[in-house]
Parts: sequence; C-alpha cells; structure tokens
Amino acid sequence: METMKVGVIGCGAICNIYIRNIQEHFDNVEVISCSDLYLEKAQAAKEKYGLKKACTNEELLADPEVDIVLNLTVPAVHYELNKSILRAGKHLYCEKPLAMTAEEATEIVRLGRELGLRVSDAPDTFLGPGIQTVRKLLDEGAIGEVCGFTANLCTPGHEEWHPSPMFYYEPGGGPMRDMGPYYLTALISLLGPVEEVSCYTSTNFKTRDIKGTVIEPAIPTHYVGLMKLRSGVTGNINMSWDVWHTELPRLEIYGTKGMITLPDPNNTEGPVYLFSAEDFREQWHKIPREQFVDRLMFLGGPEKLKYYKEVPLAYTGGLNMRGVATAEMALAIAEGRPHRASGEMAAHIVDILNSLEESSDKHEIVKLKTSFERPEAFYPVAEGIWKGGPGSLSSFD
Repeated sequence: METMKVGVIGCGAICNIYIRNIQEHFDNVEVISCSDLYLEKAQAAKEKYGLKKACTNEELLADPEVDIVLNLTVPAVHYELNKSILRAGKHLYCEKPLAMTAEEATEIVRLGRELGLRVSDAPDTFLGPGIQTVRKLLDEGAIGEVCGFTANLCTPGHEEWHPSPMFYYEPGGGPMRDMGPYYLTALISLLGPVEEVSCYTSTNFKTRDIKGTVIEPAIPTHYVGLMKLRSGVTGNINMSWDVWHTELPRLEIYGTKGMITLPDPNNTEGPVYLFSAEDFREQWHKIPREQFVDRLMFLGGPEKLKYYKEVPLAYTGGLNMRGVATAEMALAIAEGRPHRASGEMAAHIVDILNSLEESSDKHEIVKLKTSFERPEAFYPVAEGIWKGGPGSLSSFD
C-alpha cells in the first residue's frame, strides 16, 4: 500500500495526538513536515516527532512531496486557509469546524470537488469502535425501527479542567460549537441528515473565573435544542456549561424493540449497552403485579443494570484515535471510492450549529440548507490500515 505524505499546519496542543497516532498506528500515511505562525513551535514538533521539515505555512503548501494537509489552526482562519490548501493542490483534513458558516463550508467542499481533491473534517471519533459498534447494532436491527434519540453534555465549564479555556467563552466558542460536533457527528453518521431544528439558548453565569481573571462570556453557555431528521426521527440535544451535575445519558437511541446507550462521542472507544424490550418483558412479567408499577417507575441503579447488556466492541482501538479519518481518506483515494468523514457531512454539521443559533435568535423553526449521504460502516482492521495497539489518551502532552 502506497504511503501518502502529510503536512501539519498548526503546532498547538492538539497536534500531538494527531502526529503521534498517525506515526504509531497507521501504515498508509506519514507526517513528514509541520508549520506554524510561530516557527519555534514547528521546530519543537519536528524535533519531538523526528519529522523531516519544520517550515512556514507557505513553504509547506509549496512542497510537492506533501499530499495531504492537516489544518489544526484556530477556527477563525479555517475558511481562508482551507481554500489555500486546496488551491495548492493538497487534499484537506481540517480540525472542526470546516468553516464558520454553512455557506463557507459548502464553498470549500465545492472547491475541492472542482479541483479533484478530497475534503475531510474533525471529529473523526465516529469512526472509532464505540460508534461503529452502535452502527453494527442498528444495521442488524437490534432495536427495531429507530424512533428517537437524546444527546446531552451538561457540565460546569471548561475552566474546571482545560489548560487554556479563555477562547471557549469568546465568539466561535461555547458548548454547542465546541462539543456539539462530537455528539452531532455521531448521531448523523448513524441516523442520517437533519431536516429542521429549533432551539433556546441562555447565558446563566454572567461571569466566569478563568484562572483568576474574571470575564463575561460573549456567547450562550446553555442550549436546549430539538431536531427532526430527514428520516422523520426526532430527538433533543442539550449542551451546557451551566450545570454542576446531571445523570442524563450522553447519547441514547430509542427503537421499537429496545434502546442503545452510546459511549462518550468525544472518545473513540467506550462501553455500548443494549436494552432489549424482549428481555425486559420476560423479566418483568415474573414480578408480582402489585410490585410491578412501583419497580417500573423507579427503575434505576442496580435494578436498572440488570436489563442492560454490554455489547462487545466491533474492534479495539483505544480512547483517542484522532487521525483515523486521515488514514481512511488516504485509503479511499487509493481505492477510488468516497471517504467516510466527508466534507459534505462536515458542512452539514456547520449548518446544524448555525441553524440552532438562528432558531434561538429568531424564535422559529429553521430548515437546514445542506444534506449528505450517510457513510458506510467502518472496520479499520479489516481494511488493513490499523497497526493495532491502544490509541493515545491525551491531546495536551
């Protein structure tokens, strides 16, 4: 299998996980160079990972040896830089988002198509064993016909854990734009495109203490959204940094024959639980009638877990396999087929994010402008691009 050469633009903390995973776990892609506005950061990454070259962005784009560019810069520059990458004749993989608006994202996808180049975008966590195990269950009809879903991320905010949280409270940040793409990408890769949304937003904590600096958030920090998919399936999404604790599931998909509890979509691996209606009925019908209602209404804790079956993962990769979509795109190029983390799906995610905010601003249901075709299921071991061994855990070392 021919190895495609990768250049990385943007040597911030997130570059570590991409470079390390690509170098250690994939045979068909190799990082050969890196660049940054601060050349010393590129030089440090070059030395740390034994790359061939550290250079300016312009030099990297002009390098004929580079086939694919990983754009790991800040979101505000993605639109213009992504166009420059494509015009330089390079295939593109971009950290989320592909652009700030659906119109810009669609333009990037269209430009790539016109130039015969591939466009891909983070997050690629949906290609991991967790979400792909759920895909297998859905394809096998394990829960019958899908009829609903819920997606929830409710936390006290990034200042409680992130090493550099200030950006997340500025325009372009916030829980929906930061974490929403992980949940939305998992959902639409499994269930297909969104047709329309409605949403309410608020900013409940008027100030935030960021390592001793008190700021006023410039963006909403609490989102409550509803979505209708093209298939007719409906569900909700809650994204908040205003909640100290919750017992809401991260992701659940409901069907006529049961339900699936999904793993954290920010990771590529994690437990998948199947709740079977048939098993539930068999067990519950053994309970005396006078106890049935009380136990059904308060099904939780150990009682609840009796009815959940942990499903073996479709394959093993580790909690963090960032870079897998770059390798899968390279394989798709070699095989002349569509890649799974498509630019169209990335543009649709941007459209959903913008539409949720538009709905909140206008107090009305918003129909989406974009769509995409659901990607094929993915098993990297079978496709010959995964070397094996656990993926890396941290992006910040």
